[in-house]
Amino acid sequence: MKKLTVFLLFVLLFTLTVFKSFSQNDVPKKYHLTHEMSAAEKELMKTYSHTRTFSETAPPTGEIRNVAEWEPMESVIVAYDGGFGVPVSLIADMSQVSDITTIVANSSEENSVRNTYSSNGVNLSRCHFMYQDPNSWWTRDYSPWFIAVDNSEVAIINFPYNRPRPNDDDVPILTANELGIDLYGMNVTHTGGNYMCDGYGTAVSTDLVWDENTSLSHAEINTKMHDYLGIQNYHVTADPLDDYIKHVDCWGKFLDVDKILITRVPVTDYRYDDYEAIATYFSQQNCSWGYPYEIIRVQAADHDDYDVNPYSNSLILNGKIYVPQTGSNLDDDAVATYTAAMPGYEIVPVYSSGWYNTDALHCRTHGIADREMLYIKHIPLHGDLAFQSQYTVEADVTSYGGSPVSSGFPKLYYRQNGGTWQETLMTLSGGITYSASIPAVGGDNTVEYYIYAENDNGKTRTYPFAGTADPFTFNYTGGNFLTVEQSEICIGNSTGTISLTNYTETITDWEKRLDGGTWTSIGITSDTYSETPPTSGLWEYRVVLDGGSSYSTIASIIVNELPVAGTAYASTSEICFGENFEMNLSGYTGNFLWQISADEITWYTIEDGETSPYTVSGLNQNAYFRAKVFNGVCDTIYSNHVFVTVNPSAEGGTVSAAADQICTGETASLSLSGYDGNIQWQNSNDGTTWNNISGANSDTYSSEALTSNTFFRANVSMGSCPDAQSDEIEITVFEIPVSGFTYTADNQTISFTNTSVNAVNYNWDFGDGNSSSQEDPVYVYSFEGNYTVSLTASNNVCEDDIYNETISVSYVGISELNSGINISPNPNKGIFIIKTIAIPASIHVFDINGKEVYLNRLASKKESINLSNLNSGIYFIKIEDNSHSYFKKLIIKK
Repeated sequence: MKKLTVFLLFVLLFTLTVFKSFSQNDVPKKYHLTHEMSAAEKELMKTYSHTRTFSETAPPTGEIRNVAEWEPMESVIVAYDGGFGVPVSLIADMSQVSDITTIVANSSEENSVRNTYSSNGVNLSRCHFMYQDPNSWWTRDYSPWFIAVDNSEVAIINFPYNRPRPNDDDVPILTANELGIDLYGMNVTHTGGNYMCDGYGTAVSTDLVWDENTSLSHAEINTKMHDYLGIQNYHVTADPLDDYIKHVDCWGKFLDVDKILITRVPVTDYRYDDYEAIATYFSQQNCSWGYPYEIIRVQAADHDDYDVNPYSNSLILNGKIYVPQTGSNLDDDAVATYTAAMPGYEIVPVYSSGWYNTDALHCRTHGIADREMLYIKHIPLHGDLAFQSQYTVEADVTSYGGSPVSSGFPKLYYRQNGGTWQETLMTLSGGITYSASIPAVGGDNTVEYYIYAENDNGKTRTYPFAGTADPFTFNYTGGNFLTVEQSEICIGNSTGTISLTNYTETITDWEKRLDGGTWTSIGITSDTYSETPPTSGLWEYRVVLDGGSSYSTIASIIVNELPVAGTAYASTSEICFGENFEMNLSGYTGNFLWQISADEITWYTIEDGETSPYTVSGLNQNAYFRAKVFNGVCDTIYSNHVFVTVNPSAEGGTVSAAADQICTGETASLSLSGYDGNIQWQNSNDGTTWNNISGANSDTYSSEALTSNTFFRANVSMGSCPDAQSDEIEITVFEIPVSGFTYTADNQTISFTNTSVNAVNYNWDFGDGNSSSQEDPVYVYSFEGNYTVSLTASNNVCEDDIYNETISVSYVGISELNSGINISPNPNKGIFIIKTIAIPASIHVFDINGKEVYLNRLASKKESINLSNLNSGIYFIKIEDNSHSYFKKLIIKK
């Protein structure tokens, strides 16, 4: 096998060097090249293939297989070209089932993309980056094609990209280096959007491949496709889309080896006949499995409606199908088409305003084949088959990563006529080929089957992918029928008559076998037979015809062993309400289900009670248990009865207090409600360590006198069941408040200092009819005199405390209290005339609490003052010059 050599690395360096100026100047990345080539690119393309030499390698040797899109993928390639071309939400969803390989220019762009991915839910642990400044984001078109060589290794096919975009063109070389796998160069100008394959040697393109390879004959193109990709049947068709792109993925898609999705347009569309011709063409072709394709149509709008319906441009990825959505009223129909055509797959609609009929989701993504995939190759049995006594299913099963197929695999699963699925081990018949047989039965029959495999590397594969949801099917009509009176019996009973009907051959012998073992002769030549089988198991019978040249169908009879009831026992005979326990059954034979009864008369089957031990939960009353033991058609028997007693459990209830704040020395009054059981009150200093309170056993409790905060709860007991605790309540204890104050005097201004303790609220009475709730008020008295000041201290819990003290107020340096000031009018609404003998002077106005609310200068002996902004009340005016102070009471009424 040809490896990626130093020569190819030299070619890579050469091409990157030669086209450095081209890639940087002529088609720079951030120009966001369009899918369609510009006029300049078309002109450039005429000489591009001559100036950029493509080095074709020898083709790979051995068995070559082109990997199909629906096979296991390890990653998806997207490109960052200032954007991704697809919604980041799609990348996030794909990262749940596949790695993501993003092409970026450098580490700076990688960091930017990582930040975008991280903030949009992309699984960063599955992200990889390749540094190659992309010319565009159409990774479908320029990414490598993957092949498997000799069913053991994945390799890459490189080809000249049909755009003059060298950085994009070199992505297959870069990918081969990143993955460390072989690279082969096939000199056929091509593009991924115009190519689809089925993994079995069939591929499809439009005649664009002929247009772009005029130096090659059609036969020469076919030869290269065969030699490099293993394509034996290459369909090259006309393009019904009739647009610039001529890509097959814009109107058709392989959904499986035998399924092709083709767009349908209305009969009014001028392209209608072209689309129908394509659908007719494929309906007349056989798929790689040897029978006609199933043609699936997805509806699009008329060309003249300018609707966007790129539904064939979907991506199949590891069990999901991502279907582009544009907001068209045909979107839902497209999803329904995929859902009906691909049972077992998850259909994921992907909306974007950036999809086009010539360019959508498929064009901007490309899978990387799983280099360690578990591969199954199988040509299915299909259609109406001639009668055989058994039908052999063969499949090649291998791991590309070299991990062995696990012991006990692969397995064949099948059923006939919608019956129960049967499982049989496939045996290695040579090389990597495994086989198993499906026995024929009489009558008209439909067989469904699928293959399942595992390897030691943890890989699994179901084939076809959907398994039971979409299995392989075939039909047959049995001849030389063996019929039975009963297909299942109990040991010790007769098989009943087994009869051969609808035969013309000579009966040579009858044969039987047990559990798929060796056929042994019975030694009779009649057309009926019966016996009492000596042992249990699957007994099969057939008739040898014409000396062994043919056989009848196989008659199968299941012989069940007699069930044995065994001994039932519980993990405990007594539980508390709400507790779980286990039921056990030992010494039994057959299958069983647990049953429960309240009276040993009426029994109820526990539908999921088929295990031993079986956990019983939620039992709320005494109950009996037994096991119902059965085996096939044998009579059902029952185990012994087990009685389990359910004791009521304690319920803690809810504690409430008459008051949860009390004064020191008082008692707390508590009550308990919603409880069930025997009460024991408890207290705690910290809410952690609890102490029983002697004699406190009723649902009400009055504590001893408390001097500190204390927690209380009730511990409730009920027999031997675990105690339950009520909720906790904390009683907060307050100390008795003690009132007191000191003061300092500055003429008529008194500054009080509160010395009270254990108080939170204060009420001052200044002895002149005024009061305050401040903690440390400053008060200005209007007149000289003796005043009894009273301070009431409280904490809202204990009794208030009052402290009284008489203070003396006198004025020093004041000529007169009232003389020298005249206010008119007084009372007033805040606007008044003031006359004074002190000029110049300052005017101060204080409220009843001594707070200064106005300050100004008096320039004349008579001035108008506006205090209309003040509320109604009593205020005090102070006129002060350099040597005197004058006071006057002001009353504002509004």
